[in-house]
Order: sequence, then C-alpha cells, then structure tokens
Amino acid sequence: MANEINNEIINNIIKILQDEFICHTIILYGSRARNDFNDISDYDVIGFSDSCEDIQRKSIISSGKYLDLWVYPTKKLYTPEASMVRVKDGVVLKQKDSLGDEFLSLIQKITNKSIPLWEVELQKVWALKMLERASLDDLEGKYRKHWLIYSLLEIYFMVHDIEYMGCKVALHWLQKNDTKFYELFKSMLDDGSLLDTITVVFHIICKEKIFYFMRHGHADENPDDQSRAISLQGQEALNRIKKELCENNFDLIITSLASRTKQTADIIFSEKNTKVVEAKKLYLPLSDKDKLIINNDLKSNIKLVPNDLLKTQSKQSWLRYASDALIEIMKICLEHNSKKIVVVGHGVIINLIGLIVEPEREKLLNKSFSPGEGFWLESHFSNKEKP
Repeated sequence: MANEINNEIINNIIKILQDEFICHTIILYGSRARNDFNDISDYDVIGFSDSCEDIQRKSIISSGKYLDLWVYPTKKLYTPEASMVRVKDGVVLKQKDSLGDEFLSLIQKITNKSIPLWEVELQKVWALKMLERASLDDLEGKYRKHWLIYSLLEIYFMVHDIEYMGCKVALHWLQKNDTKFYELFKSMLDDGSLLDTITVVFHIICKEKIFYFMRHGHADENPDDQSRAISLQGQEALNRIKKELCENNFDLIITSLASRTKQTADIIFSEKNTKVVEAKKLYLPLSDKDKLIINNDLKSNIKLVPNDLLKTQSKQSWLRYASDALIEIMKICLEHNSKKIVVVGHGVIINLIGLIVEPEREKLLNKSFSPGEGFWLESHFSNKEKP
C-alpha cells in the first residue's frame, strides 16, 4: 500500500486539497485504500478544513484516473454523520495531530450501530410501492423498475442490519456469504425482467417470514366457479391434515375470493381464530380490463403442469397473473406484520408463485399440486458475520 500512497496521483490530490481548500487532514478510502481496486477505480478521498463551512465536492480526471474529492468542515471530524461510514477502511494521507486516526475510530462506532426498525420498514414499503407501480409496465413503470433495481442492493443490507459499503464490497460479501440471494440478484441484473425483480423484492421484504402455499380442498362442480363448495371427499381429506397444519401456529391466513379457498381455511383453522384476509388477485381475474391482460387460451391450458404451461403462448399472461397475486400477498403481509402465513389458493397459481420465488426451482418443476397439497417457503438468507 505504501507504493500507492506515495505515487504521483496521491501527491497531486494532497496538493489540490491543501491549495484549494486548506485541508489539514486527508484520508483515502474505498477500493484504493482497501487495495482491491482495478485500473478504472476512483481515487476516493475525504478532507477536512477549518475554512470550509459547508460540504464541498470536486470531481476531476488526473493522469487518466477519476478523482472524487470531498471536503468537510473540521467539526465533522468530531461528529461524523452516518454517510461517512464509507470511510471506515480509510488510510490517513495527512493529518493534524492525530485527528485522522481518531476520526476513523469514531467511524467504527457508527458502523456497529443498528439501523432503526422504522427505517427498515420504510424501505420495505417503498420497495413494494415501486414494484407495484413498475408492474404497470408503461414508460413510467419501466423507469421505476430500474430505479428499484438500483436501490435493492442497499435495501438488502439495511434489512439485514448491515452497513452498506458500496456496491463492490456489497456484491463481494453476497457472493461469499449469501450465494442463493447473490444468484437471484445476478439473474435480475443479467435479465432485467420484472419477474426477477419481484423475486428479489420478495426475499427482501419477507425476510424471516415463513409461508405455506397450499391448494384448496377438492370442490364440487358448479357453473358459478367462484361459488364452488368443498365436496364431502374434500372435507374428509382436509380433516386428515388439519391437526398437522394447526400445530404450526400460523398468524395469518390469506385466501382468494373463491368460496372453496375460504372453506378450506375454515375447515382446517376455524378453532385457531387466526386472522383471515382475502387476496383478490389470487382468483382468476374476471373484469374486462383483466381479460385483456390474460390471454384467451388461459383456461384451456389450466391443467398443464406449470413448467409446460410456461412454454405455451399464454406464458406472459400466466406469469403476469402470478406476479400480481404475489405483490398483493406481500402487501397484506406488511400491513398485518405477520411472520408465519398460510396462503390458500388455486392449483396453477400456487405452482407459478413457487416457480417465481423459490430459488431452488427444481423442487417444483414437473410438480402439480393435488387438492389440499402445498409447499413451504422461507427466506434464504445468510447469518454470516457482517462485512
């Protein structure tokens, strides 16, 4: 590192900050300080000056390298703000007395400070709001999708109460400590699809939540599909799994608008007095507006195994249907602050939600759930040490 500190660019930075801003303490930080830089990495530097009353910034190119120089008033040495955590691995280039070393010690204390819960919840709600607006898929929606993608890495670290140290450090930490989420995030960046974005948002918002997605019990035939009731055969089958499911102590039940999903929940969980909430988008859309979204061949393909269904012309319609339902489920979970949720839905939609959010998708390939069957899903997050 000594050779890097004494090179021509570093000396030029010190001269600029001394001559233009009268800085008495100068610290190099970022990849150049950590010694994990590449040829196009910035030189990130922070300086402190008695003659500076407000924060100032200077970005220039010197010898073909980008210099990003920040200048703060001296008082910030003693009361550093949260954004200065980025300097925690800094190297002192010049200091008055031992002010630079003392400043870096204070930064370590900021790094170890927990992020307020209200701020975490605020970011979760913001991410879901942006995702719902992005799902409209108009020009504004496309813009909001990219805005959301840009923000998700930092939100991940906030939700996990880990200081965000910039994308390079963050991505390296993810690759080492949370490989499943790293692959999800990489897929989202590679493809840029709304579905991949939904998957990433789900695993951020639903951290520490446990889901059981199940298909409703066997139902009688009825021309009015929404009113179909659970058959005697279905009631008997649901009663056989009732005890096992009730032992899980779910704190929220989500059903569709269809009678058979609500009856399924009632048969299994009526004695538990668990809160039940309806998700409108878990049921096949019936309005004229929704029929424009869902292709005409949707119902004709309903019996296909989900991964075969995704090869048909109705692929985008089905995925849109499943992703809209998933967004509504996330909204309900945040509103009710639930931790353990059972979702009672319909066959294909349950499979497709699984294929969207389950990182190990092979578990659900070639799988078609029978009435009363389902699968568990919980967030795949690492508990490794903070970076």
